[in-house]
Amino acid sequence: MEFEGALLAAERRHPKGMTSAQVVESLATLGVPFSEASLRKWVQLSLLPKSDRVANPGAQGGSRGVYPVSILRRVLAVKRLLSEGWSSESIVSHGLLFEHDLEDLEGRLEQVISGMERGFGAGRDASTLEPVRRELREARTHAAALLGRLRAARTAGTIREVLARDAV
Repeated sequence: MEFEGALLAAERRHPKGMTSAQVVESLATLGVPFSEASLRKWVQLSLLPKSDRVANPGAQGGSRGVYPVSILRRVLAVKRLLSEGWSSESIVSHGLLFEHDLEDLEGRLEQVISGMERGFGAGRDASTLEPVRRELREARTHAAALLGRLRAARTAGTIREVLARDAV
């Protein structure tokens, strides 16, 4: 299986996120060396997102850290930037990972809006449901506009930073 296909398969296996062990295992399957210690360090350096705490299933209670499935692509992007000579501090300060942040934000916004559509639609009559649907359509439009503006700002900022770096 080609690399992209294997990456997509790993993402499909964990649609609700991945534990640190699953991140390391998935990357190893792709032939990418990475350790849980590196994962923790990169989170501390703000190269990777923090995990969300999710309740453990079953009667035991407790919780575990779950990373968004997009973390696999972000690890690959960080490794690529490091191999190109960027320092971890430069990667963060120059915002070279903003596109991954925007993809995460886009996914979360869609998750929230879709969840609200499902939640508010249950057991309501059409007259009370239409104003909610209208608000959520408008929210979706505003979310798309926000993401577009953030991407435009990121592109303009990244181009200036790369040009400044290359001029040195």
